Amino acid sequence: MFIISFIINISFLGIVGLIIVAISFTFLMVIPQKFRRENIFAESFFSTIFGLSKIISHFDAKGNGFIIPPTALTDKFLLYIPYMQERLSEIPLGIRKPNRYMLVNRGLLFLPIGFSLVELFEKKLNINFSSIGLFDLAELMHQILVDKFNMVTNIYIEVFSNKILVQLVDSMFFDLSYRLSIEMPKILTQIGNPLSSAIGCILSKISERIVYVASYKLNTSKKLTEIVYILSKTI
Repeated sequence: MFIISFIINISFLGIVGLIIVAISFTFLMVIPQKFRRENIFAESFFSTIFGLSKIISHFDAKGNGFIIPPTALTDKFLLYIPYMQERLSEIPLGIRKPNRYMLVNRGLLFLPIGFSLVELFEKKLNINFSSIGLFDLAELMHQILVDKFNMVTNIYIEVFSNKILVQLVDSMFFDLSYRLSIEMPKILTQIGNPLSSAIGCILSKISERIVYVASYKLNTSKKLTEIVYILSKTI
């Protein structure tokens, strides 16, 4: 069994800041069973994402965000953003003792902003995504995002080996994504929004592989979000 290992050279205050950000997302994601679709809800995440972007900019981290699924060694999703745009083979993985991981000076480590949504979906629907097959995901996500939580008007998922194409029609986070695409476009493939991050977490949990966003496109006339996820290394 493998676990991600990194070293991160930041001060104690920096560590506390990351913890506060993670806790704030936990509270933000405790939301009603039926989501309100007003822009004010999605826009409330902008300041938090903006704060994370400042941390990323401070350390000049240029790589895409790699979502690492829970394993026997760590029961939480992790988001690794390398300082440089690393190729898949260069992501540092190594054997570590149970319940321990290290941080190295090649990138930043966060909790993905969508992890609480995944926990909410599993709790409300009494499911475990690790027991779901990739080819069953489209129907399940339609039940979750369209029928149950009203977060999108439609969703399409296509599986191509290690590439997953996800199309979201009229997502409640579309306007937030559009604003991010104008003001800080790189953040969409590093952090994303709560829903795109949650989908990445779900894909990583189902496949037990590291997942990253290869492309993130928005069609404003159709309010269509098109995201290409790549399933990479097996943990």
